[in-house]
Amino acid sequence: VTEPYSYSIDAGDCQQLNWQPMWLEILADLQAGINPANIAARFHHTLIHALTELALHLRGVHSFDTVALSGGVFQNRLIFTHLTQALQDNDLQVLQHRQVPTHDGGLSLGQAVIAISLFT
Repeated sequence: VTEPYSYSIDAGDCQQLNWQPMWLEILADLQAGINPANIAARFHHTLIHALTELALHLRGVHSFDTVALSGGVFQNRLIFTHLTQALQDNDLQVLQHRQVPTHDGGLSLGQAVIAISLFT
């Protein structure tokens, strides 16, 4: 699977990925009886492609060279590995969690640190 599903980057004050075209294409693929494994692979490829494109677009607007990947989605090894490679291939440095979990565990730790600072 090499071709991503369709999506767009909606311009404005806050750049947003518009996933509606992708979901319509996924529904069409399901109705057409496309193998779910192929749909899943294309979905993952689309996420990687879209996030890379958005990062490059934002780099052009804001001039940065480092991207932090954080959040539960990056527990998905496929997305994390391929997105990291795509960003690095485009000369972006990628920061990742090393000592704190990328998911809600990291959020909980941050909340605990703030709570301790408020009560000590």
